[in-house]
Amino acid sequence: MTAAAFEIPDCEGLSGWIERGTAAEPRRVNETMSLSGLFGDELSTGVFGNRAIDWSSEDVKALNVALAGCGKEARRAKDKDVEGRFNVARNAVNKEIRNAVVRIERARAAVAEGEAVLLAAPASAEFYLALGDLPGVGADIVGRAPRRQITPEAAVAIRTLGQQVVYMPEEEWAETTGRLNARRDEIKVGLLDEVRTEIANAPESADGLLSTREMMSEIDTRFGNGLDDAERADIAKAVEGRSEAIRAALAASGGFQPPTCEDLFRWGATIDWSRARNTRQGPFYLFMLDDRIVPVFGRSIRDWDEADAAAYDRLYQSCEARARSGDPALLELYRNRGANARGPAARLQQNVPALEDYYEALAALEENQGAIAGVSVDRAGLDALQGLVNDPRLAALDQDERRQLNIAVGTKREQIAREYLKPDIERLSDFDDDLEGLKALSAYAAERRADYARFLRPIEWLPFDQAYRKARATVAEGAFEEYQDYLADLPENAESIATIDAAVQSLAVDGMSADLGPFVAASQKRAADILTAVREKECRDVQDEADLGSRDRKRIVLGPDGKVELGRMVCALARAGNKVHEFDDGDDDTYELKLTSTDQNYQTVIFHEAEIGPDETGLVGKAVSDANGRHELSLLEWKGYIATMLAGQSGLAALSSGAAAYSGNSAAGIQPQSDLRREYARCRTRVRDMEARNLTPETMSAEEKQTLVSCLVRFGQTLATTAIEDGRCEQLLAMPESQLSPEQRDDALACTMFQQMLASE
Repeated sequence: MTAAAFEIPDCEGLSGWIERGTAAEPRRVNETMSLSGLFGDELSTGVFGNRAIDWSSEDVKALNVALAGCGKEARRAKDKDVEGRFNVARNAVNKEIRNAVVRIERARAAVAEGEAVLLAAPASAEFYLALGDLPGVGADIVGRAPRRQITPEAAVAIRTLGQQVVYMPEEEWAETTGRLNARRDEIKVGLLDEVRTEIANAPESADGLLSTREMMSEIDTRFGNGLDDAERADIAKAVEGRSEAIRAALAASGGFQPPTCEDLFRWGATIDWSRARNTRQGPFYLFMLDDRIVPVFGRSIRDWDEADAAAYDRLYQSCEARARSGDPALLELYRNRGANARGPAARLQQNVPALEDYYEALAALEENQGAIAGVSVDRAGLDALQGLVNDPRLAALDQDERRQLNIAVGTKREQIAREYLKPDIERLSDFDDDLEGLKALSAYAAERRADYARFLRPIEWLPFDQAYRKARATVAEGAFEEYQDYLADLPENAESIATIDAAVQSLAVDGMSADLGPFVAASQKRAADILTAVREKECRDVQDEADLGSRDRKRIVLGPDGKVELGRMVCALARAGNKVHEFDDGDDDTYELKLTSTDQNYQTVIFHEAEIGPDETGLVGKAVSDANGRHELSLLEWKGYIATMLAGQSGLAALSSGAAAYSGNSAAGIQPQSDLRREYARCRTRVRDMEARNLTPETMSAEEKQTLVSCLVRFGQTLATTAIEDGRCEQLLAMPESQLSPEQRDDALACTMFQQMLASE
């Protein structure tokens, strides 16, 4: 800037300058430099002809001399106030303006020289960013380029301008930055053209797609966030257009298509390393399936090559860096399990052999489904179908994936089964409607069903079963009257019961006896009648052998759980293994029952008549004698003794051990209750099976009746008497079964069994 001639006024003019300057505001040069009001532009120009910041060192020196001279004149005139004013002004000149004009002068020269260098420097992205080091130039730039990437002259100029700006008047620096910013804008236009060209020329490959997408992050580095919204939108449009073009080309060629970071992290959130499928090659993870990979990456993970794997790793690293750099939406996806997509790709590919095995299984499944139609309709076809289902290649598939194959195989099996069963079903009409025909028909059905069981499923031979039932119903209807005559002709002895069981089995060798209801019912009734007759004869024989008259047989005796006829008790003792010899009148209104117990001890039970109920008397055991003497019995001891004898064990042995005193907590002195329960459990299973089949004494077979009798004799008394003594039988039988404990249910069943036994005697 060319300054006007500097002129110093006289002492009066200088005094006026000092007076106005002392009252004036300081003169701001820039943010870091300020001068007193004496050196304000308007005041200094009005007094001296130009601005103080434009004075030369010589001008300052001349002003200092003039101020000194005026001060001397004031001192000679002994005007101390004026002298002091000149001294203050001279002090300001020496301390402020003298140094300031030197620094400003040097700064102006250095800035002019540096600006010329920068305006002439070659354009580059690095230089564009380097200009941002200067205050007021590219103020929006945040990136900084290493100095080695620009010319040394430009680097020196930027450093020099940065040092001298603190001495430059701010209005002059603004003019400099205006020119530098204009140069920067010119460079940016060229750089943007280079970016557009780079985007347009990106190769149609996974790397090209990644490079194009990364451009939006890269331009922030290239331009230091120096692009405005319109410029960014223009680059974004170019990136989007080229990305779509590359992705379309990759899709057309089946190449690896890197997804966006958002899609990558969304896919990553679906990865569950705990969900795997086993194959012959080991496990693979469900996120590796084609329907999970191909929509995201455009290519099965089974087909990824080294370039694809490298592109995946580059993609994840780029997206992770972008998420961590402050993209809020992307960071949220990353934190919401998106990081599960973390590579390297080799980690995701480690189970590809197992995945290959899975897809081979799918191919085998399709192959086997196509082979079903050609399977022959015969036994060999059934084997072929089974081979299709059991194909080891299908091991990687679950039941849902095999369902259609199984359905198709099942349909084909039904077709084969129908053809195979057809002649057998036709044969069912060839049997006579008599007993021999029924047996032959049952045997034929059993033989055919055994054959079917080797290669058909029960549901597949159901048509034969249905046809067989109809045929058997017709034959059975004609044979039933003959069978009834056969049963009626059987003698009433134990051998006949076994004969009846064998007869039923001969009619049901087909394993379908439940359909022979009339035959089974007739057999059970005849067997029950014969058993009753046999039991009655056995009982009469025992009573006759004991010389028990008809009157004595009807005598009432107090048994272990209530009243029972003497004749029935004698029979029960005999069935328990005791030998009953005779019953006779004793001395002093007593009666004697002589018997030999199961341990071969001959003994005499002594009864007396006593009240056993309101207005009712009966015999009660009061003593028992044997070779060792007489044993007096209390009521509880009597019940314990007779219960033990009825159970087939020694009543006297129980008395001598002190265990026969019945207390309700032991089984009449026979053995500990827990032992009885364990033994009883073995019997209980068979008895409850009879109950489940709704069997009654009238419908039971001889074997079933014998099982029930054995259980009743051995366990019914001993368990039930415990409950009967303390009145629990009545309570247990009145309670709903759902409210009973397992032990209470056992006791209730024992009570019922014992009552049935007594009722049958």
